[in-house]
Amino acid sequence: TQVLANYPRDELFQIDEAELFENALAISYIHERRRIRLFSRFDDYGLFVNCLVFLPKNLFNTQARMRIQDLLIRAFDAEDVEYDTYMSESALVSLQVILRIRPGSRSSPDPRSLEAQIAELVSDWRSDLNSALLIAFGETQDRLYVKEYGEAFPAGYRENIGVREAADDIASIAELSLQRNLLTRFYHLPKETGKAARLKIFHLGEPLPLSNIIPELENMGLRVNGFQPYRISRVSEPLVSVHDFYLNYDGPLNPAQGGERFDDAFVRTWNGSAENDSFNRLILSAGLSWRQVQVLRAYARYMKQFRFGFSQEFISDTLHKHRNIAHVLVVFF
Repeated sequence: TQVLANYPRDELFQIDEAELFENALAISYIHERRRIRLFSRFDDYGLFVNCLVFLPKNLFNTQARMRIQDLLIRAFDAEDVEYDTYMSESALVSLQVILRIRPGSRSSPDPRSLEAQIAELVSDWRSDLNSALLIAFGETQDRLYVKEYGEAFPAGYRENIGVREAADDIASIAELSLQRNLLTRFYHLPKETGKAARLKIFHLGEPLPLSNIIPELENMGLRVNGFQPYRISRVSEPLVSVHDFYLNYDGPLNPAQGGERFDDAFVRTWNGSAENDSFNRLILSAGLSWRQVQVLRAYARYMKQFRFGFSQEFISDTLHKHRNIAHVLVVFF
């Protein structure tokens, strides 16, 4: 009776008895359970699809509703959408999404697959993070990190970053200290290869000036395509700023091989113990360390002292263009 009392009124008049009976039984089975179910029905004229989505109240908000709508629009190739939300004393929320489709269009996606996608879209990020931390660090460390980071990440971070990546970020943040207040993680995402890469810069304290970071990255041959800053407010430890960069590179890039070398060079350049100029392109292009680049830079300046006819920038460009020879020069000398 309660299921029918909360069932959308327009659907009660349009759905046939057999389908209504089947849906009512299925809804009663999920009543008060933390499950997500989807029921969809095409109207008799083939112009609308009526979707009923049941999900736990604690997972429902405006962003969740918009994500579900967008997913259903794509799945059923809809032209327009309307929605209604039904809430009661139940632990579940009922979201009715009415999709207008083109005449003759009758896309029929698998409802179980859609349910799994909806579950992923509206998942409880904090609970998922707890599970990821348990897998990554074990039970003892997990409890400490859950207490420290359970509420540390802002909404924008939770929106853009998955829990597995968050666990990796926590591992990087744990390496920060007063003596080492800056580090980077240079990597590909699973679906990214070749010239696209990601860079995260972790800083113990307030965000770093973007106007200072970008020239240093460009001197290493990288182009910034996007950037997101995040402030991680831990419970008992100081604030950490995470700078998340989307990068492009002119040639093949393998962060797994050059990540440690890049981190060392970036941090030293930022702190002023290594120079920030276009010679630093050789760190990625020729596979050199910052010390080896410093040797080539010193040779270039020595050549300037006895009035060698080419500029420092020309020498830098030539070494970058002939990176294999630059590498051999370092090995030879």
